[in-house]
Amino acid sequence: MVLIRRLRYGAGFMHSKCMGKTITIDDEAYAILKSHKSGKESFSEVIKKEMSLAGYLQELEDIIKATKAKAQANKRKKNGTSR
Repeated sequence: MVLIRRLRYGAGFMHSKCMGKTITIDDEAYAILKSHKSGKESFSEVIKKEMSLAGYLQELEDIIKATKAKAQANKRKKNGTSR
């Protein structure tokens, strides 16, 4: 109730759970980050989106490598050869 009263009269303020951290990046990194930003998207949203995509692509690369290794092992086994 006290908080509501203060907000009505402009005497209070609210904290967001999205309090930020300050980071330092060089101009090149800023330009790359800005080039991935679209519309009203925040830089935090861009970073999370790009990092999520990078993680997903790494997982795909790992799966492809494992699949190729299994295929090669099966081929060697079928041909009766080993490494």
